[in-house]
Amino acid sequence: MKQAPPKKIVQNNANLFEKLRIPPLVEYTAELGFLLPNKNLRLFVQDHHKNPGGTIKDWRARRILDQIGFNLKINRLVIVTAGNAGYSARMFFPEKEVVCVVDEKTNGKITKKLEKVHAKVLKLDLSTKLHSKEEIVKFVAKKLGDENKKAMEISSGFHDAYKPLLKSITREIRWFRRKEIPKQTAIHVVFPIGSGEVATGFISSLDDENMRLVAVSPSENPSIADKLNGKNRLYENYLSYYFQFKGSPLQWLRIGENEIFNACWEVNALKTLKSEESAAIAFAALPKIEAKEGDTIVVVNTGWGIRA
Repeated sequence: MKQAPPKKIVQNNANLFEKLRIPPLVEYTAELGFLLPNKNLRLFVQDHHKNPGGTIKDWRARRILDQIGFNLKINRLVIVTAGNAGYSARMFFPEKEVVCVVDEKTNGKITKKLEKVHAKVLKLDLSTKLHSKEEIVKFVAKKLGDENKKAMEISSGFHDAYKPLLKSITREIRWFRRKEIPKQTAIHVVFPIGSGEVATGFISSLDDENMRLVAVSPSENPSIADKLNGKNRLYENYLSYYFQFKGSPLQWLRIGENEIFNACWEVNALKTLKSEESAAIAFAALPKIEAKEGDTIVVVNTGWGIRA
């Protein structure tokens, strides 16, 4: 018998998309200024923990809806993920079967949390090759024994969902705060690299010559999509071009585990922000930002979803 979605999810789903709004920038210079590389900088946060699903991945869920609408023929969503993308998809699409394909080495705590919101979790060795969308869908159908289901693979292709977030940062600083922040002020936008999807959306929509993007990953596992523990990193080739040349608007920082946990504690101690370790890595990177006096730093807090 097919298991029904949790009542809480079904009841909340109707208004989730209507509640999704781009968070305004909130200044945290006074509260978190001690993390900055020098005192003459301003710090703002675009806080996505207040999204309906609690994570920036809600925006990709919104873009998926734009593509499929309420197509009743598609009754299964398949995604290679070990984190918030699958969690958010399950929250926003309770009427559809959400199947998360994770690497066989993925932390059991993560898979249990995905299963807790009634997502189906299948394990696959992702370390040996890049699997095509078709291969992933066939793998799921074979494992679940129902090949006639209409499935849509949603692991990639939704990076455009994040473009409005960067444009909102530009608009707020360059227009609404133009009297307090000079036009030529450099803006450093800091965010976790994750799967590379957010970085791809940001770099493809960058239109401010004084804006720098800083993507951050753990130094212990310095790869895109480290949660996947494999080579299924769909945006890596695209982003590698920007990481290689001098003067690139996109920088890649690696941060140690202790720094991440310390920053996570400091951020959550404020009570006004909620940030899991994979999101708090952006705050942990602040002391290493190559900023000059008078620059502005914006941290994109990707929120609180699936935690190991």
